[in-house]
Order: sequence, then structure tokens, then C-alpha cells
Amino acid sequence: ITKQFMGTVVPGTYTIHISCTGGYTGPSTVSFVVPPNPSAAAAINVPVGATCQFTENPVSGWQTPLFGGSGQPINPNLNWGATVGPFHATPTGTDQMQVTNRH
Repeated sequence: ITKQFMGTVVPGTYTIHISCTGGYTGPSTVSFVVPPNPSAAAAINVPVGATCQFTENPVSGWQTPLFGGSGQPINPNLNWGATVGPFHATPTGTDQMQVTNRH
């Protein structure tokens, strides 16, 4: 998961909640502290076949985030979240999802 900004970078702690099916045993949240790094990243291991819901805590003054950049199916919703999956195997074994905040 990478955290990015469209336009202005706003300092703060950005928390993304993770809830998955299919035997996921990783963290239930990841947090990005900005600054120092406005393009922070966190690696999580999601099993093949799992589907995950990623939800960001709402950030005052920002619109709902954009979710993208993954080779996996992404279905965004209007409540600061997206459903991703089911995850499939990739040639490199890794995939990246970006969560981008916008004014």
C-alpha cells in the first residue's frame, strides 16, 4: 500500500484499516506519518483468493481518496474505502495499491 497526495501535502497521520477474507493474518491497520515521507509505503501479505476492504480514516478538508495502481480488481465506494480482490497470483509475486488524497 502506498500513500500519495494530489497537489498539496498535508502533515498528519493517515490510517488505513484492513479487513480481509481468505486466511489473511496481517495487520488490521497501517498508518502513514507525513512528514517526513509524503509517498510512504507499507507491505502486507494477502493470500491468493482473498478479498480485502481498505478504509481510510476521513481527513478534514479532503475528498474521498482515489484507490488505484493495482493489478487486482478494485471497487471503490463513497465511504473512504475500496474492496480489492479477489487477489490473484502475479508474475513477480507482488502488487501495489495506491491511496491518493485530493483536495
